[in-house]
Amino acid sequence: MRIFKSWKLAGALALAGVFLAGCTSTKPPKPVSRPPKDMTPEQRLINMGFKNTRKNRIYNAQSLNGFFQKVDDRANRQVRIVQIGDSHVRGHMFPAALRQKLAARWGSHAMVDKTINYHTTAMAEETGENGFIFHARGKNGCTIAYYLNESRMDELAQLQPDLIIVSVGTNESHAKFDPVTYREKLDTFIAGMRSRLAAEGRDVAFLLTTPPCSHISKTETVEYVDDEGKIRIDSVKTKVPNPVAADVASFQAWYGDRNSIAVWNLYDTVGGKESACNNWWNGGFMAKDGIHYTKKAYTLQAELLGQAILDAYDSYRRTKVRYR
Repeated sequence: MRIFKSWKLAGALALAGVFLAGCTSTKPPKPVSRPPKDMTPEQRLINMGFKNTRKNRIYNAQSLNGFFQKVDDRANRQVRIVQIGDSHVRGHMFPAALRQKLAARWGSHAMVDKTINYHTTAMAEETGENGFIFHARGKNGCTIAYYLNESRMDELAQLQPDLIIVSVGTNESHAKFDPVTYREKLDTFIAGMRSRLAAEGRDVAFLLTTPPCSHISKTETVEYVDDEGKIRIDSVKTKVPNPVAADVASFQAWYGDRNSIAVWNLYDTVGGKESACNNWWNGGFMAKDGIHYTKKAYTLQAELLGQAILDAYDSYRRTKVRYR
């Protein structure tokens, strides 16, 4: 790229960002104004300027019917959700907000009321009473392979989960993504957890959540003319949407359809390949690294997932009443 005008280096580098089609700034913009809290999460997305959004829903939600049946019986039993994942879960903002969203509907008396933040655990302290319980466990930088460790699967099984929410995919998208290998690992994890719990006479449902979106760094060569009329060459680093995130999200959706497993496709819900990253970035919801998110963003993601789960639950209950 040549700029036929006298510019100082700083000016050239700034101008280069304008010419890089599809690129985003290396510094996230200020957050947009927040809409009223009584809006649904879907309405909030539109109000905040998110483009190309899709219906916020759980796909293959019928696979959760057994779990929802247990939720309806929570007065007589303990019903547990265990969310596992990468740094999006390890930061605890996302699972803490999701726990709060679901507990507002299903009750929280089976869990001790404690503050959850990055420096605490997101594992619930159970009161021993019947009711809804939510545990979360995340690991920075991990992929699904991290949870294939035999002892880790044993530890998860000891929690006696009725629903396991699997929130991975971001780190898979920042490596060489091989769908065949990824499928084998998901198969191994799901089969391993099912067999462990079946040995105790329990069954478990699964919900896959896709990665939201992330960015990768891109270096662009810039050619410019300085004040002395000399041609200079420099490089500019900027952030662009990671295209592999779309591949991971699409694969997870396919895997859910193929295996009758519930999927919440956050990537598509917030704009898909066309707009997901720009929606988050331009709204000021992402950290400077272009991978992680702000507390408000994680809270919004939790509201979306929580509402999608509750909508699927309400649909299950309407169907149950209709055919009673």
